[in-house]
Amino acid sequence: MNNDRTYSYNLEVARGTTVDGMYIPAGATILGRYEPASGGLRYVATGVRMNGRTYNLDATSEVIEDQKDPRDTSAGSIAEDAGIGAAGGAILGEVFGDADIEEIIGGAVAGGVAGNVTADRVVVVEPDQRITLYGS
Repeated sequence: MNNDRTYSYNLEVARGTTVDGMYIPAGATILGRYEPASGGLRYVATGVRMNGRTYNLDATSEVIEDQKDPRDTSAGSIAEDAGIGAAGGAILGEVFGDADIEEIIGGAVAGGVAGNVTADRVVVVEPDQRITLYGS
């Protein structure tokens, strides 16, 4: 998820717990959203649905830190950026004379580094990741 947007998501309670003085059984649904926070996103709970009823809930998680987008830092993506850099190195070599292996390798390294440095920052939440809520 982008770290500058709000995302509405409901969470399922894995095991019974107490939040802000209210017992919430396993299987209950936490209603809320991920909101931007310094360094990532924070989950803000506004309600809980259990036993066929919905109750107000005022709780938040700690910040879930952002990271470089794994899709942009995968080996394949870096290899693609390096390939683009190598092509750029070969083109520059041809403009300024014959292309040799150093120019192509230099371009590949520059392309790989640029791809990794410019990767977007996102928040990744795994399906089974535990999110701890604290009453406000």
